Amino acid sequence: MRGYIQKRGNKYSFILDLGRDEETGQRKRKRFSGYYRKKDAEKAMAEAINQIDKKDFIEPSNQTFKQYANDWIESKKHNVRETTYLTYKFILDKHIIPAIGTAKLDKIKPYDLDRFYRDMKEDYADWTVFKAHTIIKMVFDKAKRYKEIRENPAELVDTPKVRKRIMDYWDEDEAKNFFNNNEIMKNREYIAFLLAFSLGMRCGEVLALKFSDVNFKRKELTIRRILQKNGMKLVDIVKTNSSNRKIAVDDYTLSMIKRQKAIVAADNLKSKKVYEDNGLIVCTTLGTPINPSNLRRTWQKLVEISGNRYIRIHDLRHTHATLLLQQPGADIKMVSERLGHKDIKITLETYYHVLPGKQEKAVDNFGNFFFPAQEK
Repeated sequence: MRGYIQKRGNKYSFILDLGRDEETGQRKRKRFSGYYRKKDAEKAMAEAINQIDKKDFIEPSNQTFKQYANDWIESKKHNVRETTYLTYKFILDKHIIPAIGTAKLDKIKPYDLDRFYRDMKEDYADWTVFKAHTIIKMVFDKAKRYKEIRENPAELVDTPKVRKRIMDYWDEDEAKNFFNNNEIMKNREYIAFLLAFSLGMRCGEVLALKFSDVNFKRKELTIRRILQKNGMKLVDIVKTNSSNRKIAVDDYTLSMIKRQKAIVAADNLKSKKVYEDNGLIVCTTLGTPINPSNLRRTWQKLVEISGNRYIRIHDLRHTHATLLLQQPGADIKMVSERLGHKDIKITLETYYHVLPGKQEKAVDNFGNFFFPAQEK
């Protein structure tokens, strides 16, 4: 007999004869449990026997999701950027493993994932839920390739939607009001917000920028690294990454960088014994990187002083792109390169709606070209 049904308490299971072990010669038997109805156990047993006959049977894995996911993340450590690895690990440890980590790989069903995503959406942003799904799918993809499971349950659920966030930015008057405010200009971190606004830099790029990255003669700077949020560590951007780029700098911003250089040099002299000279433009009075959380607190305080409506520090980047596109000589490709987008499509999708009068001008040109003699 190749298999038989057995009842234990109020549940049914079946035991299969999987043949002899090639190494020991002993017969291998496997129990499949957890069926509430006898006919479900019989159906599952028949399916398993059919798979064995077709040599398509995969023996259920004894590993939990946590065990397999921990092995998976360690294998990723040397195949992805450090920031990507840390993002994966953070989401695994904080969200995924506490929810499904103790379950066996082959016991996690699509409805378990649906319920997990639904619960996550109650407290977390769409992007976080989407990223959790992406990581779960990658873990199960590897398990499927290594024949630990028959199918990937993450492929059978609807991918969590990421609703497009409404882009926010300041208009010209708001920007002038903030960056020309004398009280705000005296603040040590003023330069950080100016770099984000005048150059469209990401916060992590601003906090990792060094004086050696600035070429005052050519009026440009090079973005080479970012400040890693987890661990407060400077991480080099790989040469092939579009984020690694040169940016033209206006005279005012250059003058503020020079002013900051004098401020940092004075701090170095004052705290020589404990000063840590990292060459950073935006740093603490001891020369160490500024924690992004502390920078956000300063930002909130300065926005209140300005009287402007609140936007995020990251929205200064949107403000830069939006207002720059209003200037003569600006075009979408130049702005895309300046922002470090890996694809111009990202820039178009984000900022096309703010391009001034494109449709109206095109329609007028079309009409004037084909119907120049018509009276208006």
